[in-house]
Amino acid sequence: MTFLRKINRNLLYLLLGVAASFAMMQEIVGAAGTSAYMASSISYGTLLIFVSLFSAILFALLAKLLVYISFRINGAIFTKKNAMFSPFPIGFTDFEYAVFAFFLPACLFCGAVMLPAFFIPTLSSVLGAVRTSVIWWTVAAIAAYLVKMRGHDYDRKSLAFSLSIVPMIFVGLSLVLCLVEVVR
Repeated sequence: MTFLRKINRNLLYLLLGVAASFAMMQEIVGAAGTSAYMASSISYGTLLIFVSLFSAILFALLAKLLVYISFRINGAIFTKKNAMFSPFPIGFTDFEYAVFAFFLPACLFCGAVMLPAFFIPTLSSVLGAVRTSVIWWTVAAIAAYLVKMRGHDYDRKSLAFSLSIVPMIFVGLSLVLCLVEVVR
């Protein structure tokens, strides 16, 4: 984490966007191929480069928005849940760098997991489920790390609750979608 603090935050968001694009590369290649086929006047290679760059920037902006929103929601839940009404014990930069430290390797790992789907397309639904579970285990690891490093004795339970409530809602939704994808 100390190494990440030396790098510009906007560059880290861009790296996170590139890593997320790598994790979603099968979908990006499929969308570019379908679009190039449907609009036969566009070259597949040109469209793939444009879509890859655009998706990296879009994932970076989406990551920035999601980090900010989740930090604000977690802080609001913590102050309401904590009986002492103390401020949120995690600073925004610490929250950001924890996200960078965990999600950069997780997205690269997800991209490596999805590589066999290029050669054996029938594995895409199962590998997509593995990718989803890796992402949610990463969210749980971030919450556990922040509780361990920033949780004090009096607010550890409130901090754990505030960091886990929003991801648990999304985990439930993605679990249902993941099961439907695998069964389908």
